[in-house]
Amino acid sequence: MKRRKEVGRLDIENPKCKWHKTVYLEDGKLMKTIHDGSFTPVEPEPEMLPLYFEGRQINSHVGVVSTLETAPNLEWCWDNKNWKPWPYTTIDGEHRFDPLLLSAVGDRIYVRGNNPNGLGAFVEGQETPSFTNFVLDGSVSAGGNIMSLLDKTMELTEVPGLGFMGLFGNNGTALLTSPSMRTITSIGYGGCASMYINSRSLTSAADMPAVTTIGKGGCSGMYYGCTSLTSAADMPAVTTIGEGGCSGMYYGCTSLTAAADMPAVTTIGEGGCSGMYYDCTSLTAAADMPSLTTIGDHGCDGMYYGCTFNMSDDGTTLNFAFPTPPVTAGENTYSTAYDVAQWMGNTNGFTNP
Repeated sequence: MKRRKEVGRLDIENPKCKWHKTVYLEDGKLMKTIHDGSFTPVEPEPEMLPLYFEGRQINSHVGVVSTLETAPNLEWCWDNKNWKPWPYTTIDGEHRFDPLLLSAVGDRIYVRGNNPNGLGAFVEGQETPSFTNFVLDGSVSAGGNIMSLLDKTMELTEVPGLGFMGLFGNNGTALLTSPSMRTITSIGYGGCASMYINSRSLTSAADMPAVTTIGKGGCSGMYYGCTSLTSAADMPAVTTIGEGGCSGMYYGCTSLTAAADMPAVTTIGEGGCSGMYYDCTSLTAAADMPSLTTIGDHGCDGMYYGCTFNMSDDGTTLNFAFPTPPVTAGENTYSTAYDVAQWMGNTNGFTNP
């Protein structure tokens, strides 16, 4: 066997057998051998990397504006190694972090911080919460683990109240992809509210396979107005949706074709899914929710309002799994499948009994 080490690369050659081995090099990139002994780069799983932004257009920028009383703790680097504080100035109560330039396509910056209480908060005397917002221009894709903003070690799994509220919102066509949320287990009060609002070039929602509980307003308006979004976030482990937890979550996502997978949901609080898919005119079917036992007042009111798919194949029964009636329902209680469809704001395919 012969070994040859070069800057940033390690080659291993073995003439007697074929190698397949995985190693980490100092630059943090995962590499693996292939049959001829050479190495090719393999990107680590998104959960292993901190949040990053990658330029998809020359001279794109990434900045941050925060209205918190104290500026959030943020640092950045080019290589996921040589971290430095992200400089900012405070003007009229806003903490404005210096825009970072992604001068070439493929340029990448990594971001992390220690903000365990989240990046949003209520301030006494203010009618609306203070929050932190990434300001993007050009064209940028996001990746890595979103939890690196709250915890450098990425061991934190719970999004605190208002933790990511409005974080990437109102970036128009600049944001193309969203970072990973796969390690998150619960979302607190308003934790992801309006997180991507009006990000019109975002094409897919971040799956949340480990989330079991969505608190009051936790995902309300999360993808509001994301008109290029084609797939919703799968949430297979969610059992409880709090008051307004998913209200208007995909409001106006006119390219969305499939609803979120939520087979484990047992409880939807007051208005929990109201208007969740309001005016999602490309949606082809409703979501199965076979485990439901309790729905609060107006829990699914107008959930599919403005959607054009048929709620029934034969004009009498729903063509998706939904208890009729559930064990407990709040106001607007229904007795037939037609009443369910009417309550959800979509009677397409039904005849009034």
